[in-house]
Parts: sequence; structure tokens; C-alpha cells
Amino acid sequence: MRVNRMIRTLRSVLPGMSCLLVAALAGPAGAAEGGAMAGIRALRTEMFLNASKREALDEWIAKQIELILDENADLSERQKIRSLFQRVVRDQPAPSLNFKENLAESILRLFKPHLKEGDALGALTMAMILKDLRDILPKSALRKDGGLLAGLSHPVTAVKYWTARTIQLLHRKFADLPGPRAATIAALCEAGMNETDGEVLREIYRALDFGRTMGKIDYGEEAVAALVDVLEVRGERYAAGEVEVSEGDLVGLVAMRRMSGKIVDANQAKLRQRYLTALARMLYRVAEDYMAQLGREAELSRQRKLALRRLFLVCAGIENEFRRIVEGCGVAEGKTLPDLRARMPGGIKEEIQLELNKWCGLPPNTKGALNDDALGVPIGAGYAEIRAKASETQPASSQPEKPKEAATSGR
Repeated sequence: MRVNRMIRTLRSVLPGMSCLLVAALAGPAGAAEGGAMAGIRALRTEMFLNASKREALDEWIAKQIELILDENADLSERQKIRSLFQRVVRDQPAPSLNFKENLAESILRLFKPHLKEGDALGALTMAMILKDLRDILPKSALRKDGGLLAGLSHPVTAVKYWTARTIQLLHRKFADLPGPRAATIAALCEAGMNETDGEVLREIYRALDFGRTMGKIDYGEEAVAALVDVLEVRGERYAAGEVEVSEGDLVGLVAMRRMSGKIVDANQAKLRQRYLTALARMLYRVAEDYMAQLGREAELSRQRKLALRRLFLVCAGIENEFRRIVEGCGVAEGKTLPDLRARMPGGIKEEIQLELNKWCGLPPNTKGALNDDALGVPIGAGYAEIRAKASETQPASSQPEKPKEAATSGR
């Protein structure tokens, strides 16, 4: 009897306890979030938003922007507001198409004033929210005067990083639209030529690598031409000692391998020459920096080991491209191609230099494998620039790349 009474008591009490538990879990934060959603919930399922309803939507978004950019807001508060934007799109019942279109357009318009150079938080927040809402973004998200393409030229590393990441995620939404695709490729090309941060550069290359996300494509020539433009500038800056040797450039080489299979064709001779010349300049710099590291001291510190490994990996990536193109053009038949990376671990500078010369040639008239008439790379590409720079400064890549905390936060 006592047991039965206890069971009946629990049955009557448990529903009330569960209600109390839900209320406790909701708490002030849950109530605040629910209040914020209440201001927009009625609009979500509207099949068409008239002027007054669009104004109400603008007011709701403007309020969330004000809260998320409040200098007194902490990280958790900003994350909650970001989650609100996600809930607006993903909660059931599903929002109408017209609502989603207006939501995306309003976000782009209301964040535009926060893209100015001095507002790093505003630009970064916009990039993160657009990444979260990428499934509903219209092609206007890629306009040059606002939205994502404006983020590519922002001075803050994290803004550029997340902007390039978001563009990758949007490939399928705009890749088949010639106008937005051309504008995006042009903006990525310009950003890549100006970029000095290895992590941002890596994401820019990936954003140009449509083959990675789209598979076989008909417009690969556009992206390949942009990649060559970027790598050509990178080669010049390598040779002049203006930038560090970066593993980020390897991602550009992977993109080239994926999309430029026809670069061995006769009608691609000029593009191929530019590409190989850029890589020759880069390789000369890599080899020079590698040899400079070898001669600094008797014992290899951890820092120097990291630098040597980075240089070795970049060398291997460049040589892979040389082999692919030289063999594809039929220039390698009956010849033993140079193998610089096989000489590098031995640490004998004379052997490294000799193998480098076998690729790039030695001025004024000693030809290397790349100086074949079919390839047209200038003898000693990068040699003069490196020699001039070496007399002025120590190699710029003597320090290993540092991880960019700002660029990876929130990943």
C-alpha cells in the first residue's frame, strides 16, 4: 500500500517538476532569446513582405547588429546573437522564400557601413554571419561595393580569412553565373596578388579552386588564368625578398594541377611560360633560403628545423609541377630530370646549387631543363633578383610562419 501511494504521488508531482525544470533551464538567457525571436517570428512565414514588414525586419536586424557590436558584449553574448540568425532560418515552420531573400538583403545592406577599415569587429561579424547563412545568400552577396568581395580587401587578417572561406562554401550558388563568377575571380585574384599572410593566401587559392568543390568544370580557364596571375606576382615577390616562403602557395599549385591539365597544349604556350617562370623564381628563392639556414650554426634548433621543413615541402611541390609539365610537353624524353629535393637533406650546398642550376640554368648562357625552347623559361629565372637582395638583407623566410590566432578563432 505504501509503495502504491508513493507511485501515485510521483505521478502527480513529476509533471509539475518537469515544467519547473524547463523554466529553470530557460532562465534569463532563454527568456531573452525567446523575446528576441518573438520580434521576428510572425514575419518568418509571410509569403510576401510588404514595405512595413520589410521595415520591421530591418529594425530587428539593426537591433541585433547593435547588440552584437556592443563593445561591452562578451563572446558568449555575441555567439547567442549569431545563433539567433541561424534559428530564424532553420527553425520550424520553415520560413518563406520571400522572407529569406529579404533577410539576406537586409543583412548585407545594414552591415555595409561596418565594412570601413576602422571597424574590424563589424566586418568580421558580417563575414561570420554570412558564412552561417550561406544557404540563403543571393548573388548580391558578391557585389564589389559591399558584402563578401569588400571583405577580401579589408586590412584585418581574420576578415579576409573568413571571407575567402565563405566564398568557397558558396561556389555552387554562383559558379554557373558568368557575371558573379567573373567578379569573384577578379576580386580573389587581386586579393591574392596583394596578400602576404600565408593562411589567408591558402584560403584565397582554395576559393579559386572550383575543381575542388565543383568537380569537372567548363570555365576552368578563368580560374587558372587568375591563379597564374597570383603566382606570377608571388614569384616576383619571392625573388625580391618581399614575402616569406609560404606553404600556402602549395595550395595554389594543387589547384593548378587540378584545373590546368591542358596547360601542356601548344595554344597554352604563353600561359605555361609565365607559370613556369614564376615557379622558377620561387624555387631559386627556396633553395637560397635553405642553404642560408644550413650555414647559420652547427646545431639545428627547433625553429630552424621547422624552417627547413617548410622550405623542403615548397621545393617538393614546385618540382612536382615542373615534372608534370616537362613530361607532359614531351621535353623529358631521353633525359634524366633534376631532383633538387633529393639533394636537400644531405645538406651539401654545392650539390643543392648544382641541382638548382639543372632546373633553372645558370646565367649567362648555361641552360637548364626549363630553358628548353618548348618551355621558354629565361635562364636563371630569379637569379639576378636574389643575388641583388642577398647583398642587402638576410633571407626573409629565416623565421617560420606563425599561426594566426585571429584567423582561426571560431572555426
